[in-house]
Amino acid sequence: MTISNNILEAREKRAKLINSLAEQNKVIVSLKANIPGNNKSSYLAYLIINSFSFNQLELEIIKKHFFESEDGPFYLLEINSIDLHEIKAKLIAFENKWPLGRFIDLDLHTQTKQISRQRKRKCFFCDDLAINCIKNNKHSVKEVFDYIESKTLDYYQGLLFNYIGESISLELNLNPKFGLVTKYSQGSHKDMDYKLMIEAKKTILPYFYDMFLAVVRTKKNLKDILIIVKKIGIEAEKAMYKTTNGVNAYKGLIFHLGLIVTAYSFIISRNEDKTFLEVIKQLAKDFFKSKADLNTFGQYAYNKYNISGAIGEALEGYTHVSKALEYLIDFSDSSLIQTLIFFISEIEDTTLLKRAKTYDYYLEVKNKFRDLEINKNSIENLTQYCIKHNLSFGGSADLLIVTIFIKKIMVICDKINL
Repeated sequence: MTISNNILEAREKRAKLINSLAEQNKVIVSLKANIPGNNKSSYLAYLIINSFSFNQLELEIIKKHFFESEDGPFYLLEINSIDLHEIKAKLIAFENKWPLGRFIDLDLHTQTKQISRQRKRKCFFCDDLAINCIKNNKHSVKEVFDYIESKTLDYYQGLLFNYIGESISLELNLNPKFGLVTKYSQGSHKDMDYKLMIEAKKTILPYFYDMFLAVVRTKKNLKDILIIVKKIGIEAEKAMYKTTNGVNAYKGLIFHLGLIVTAYSFIISRNEDKTFLEVIKQLAKDFFKSKADLNTFGQYAYNKYNISGAIGEALEGYTHVSKALEYLIDFSDSSLIQTLIFFISEIEDTTLLKRAKTYDYYLEVKNKFRDLEINKNSIENLTQYCIKHNLSFGGSADLLIVTIFIKKIMVICDKINL
């Protein structure tokens, strides 16, 4: 395959950029995706370079520069270090251990030279050196591209299945939990139990990956993307209800994670000026033209008490989730329960309002959580109180799962923050 003149010119420009920075006595690490063919800026290139956090390189990065070019998107990182061999060793180690490391070029540059790896990379398909296969055109562009695409999408499918699955399980396995379903109790839910929730989780998980694929593979704008994702969300709800025989196990969660996964997919698969938070707000705004778009009990709660529940959280950009990240120090039971108590105390939970039956009692229950002394006995006592009075906090549980998921993806993606 002949490399286009535009790509060759882009490479020359990148080399000049690197030289201009290196001439200022700076150590530079260049980062780009290794994509075959003349379309170097496909969604795959962005997915690959956004598949990890720069913190994972374990380098002291002074400044990051991002550029787009005909040779694909790339970063130039200014590094604070005098031990060049240590830096190169870290870069090679990362390329070797990261699931998509084979598709990343991490090169080290100084004022006088580029520090190259001693052992050349092997080909994806055969035992020969990759550079020999490239020179001799041993494998077609399509063959290599398809391989990279398959591995990259497999990585993200695994990430979503694992992170969302783990997030749901962490909430579900928390016990005791104020009338919510746990492994040991149905809580205040006569129509739900642990087994049903597990089956519902298994049913809805694949639909989030379907949303991810729909977003990354289209060049449409957010409004058009939302139409596609909403259809997938509706299918997820139908599948859930079929699995649970009509019980609403995770409808609210499908809504929340649908927005979050859509925003995440959008941000990491293209060059986008909007932040993660801005994309979420835009999606929510397009999803609900106004808070008056609420329905059923949500409509009643908004009209009578100005409580907008889950939809209000989304329209405001998940401000409570952002605050909750301060409580979710780790994924221990103590952090999880403190985060759940924060949500119950602070958010507008229409599940609680519906079960409390009156607004005054709704406020009274929330105050019990605000005044709660967090220890084993008080948590157990309040749990028994909630079960006795048929109270539950589905909206708070959903947002706990969302907070866990966001915390997980923040670790491996610098573009995700609230």
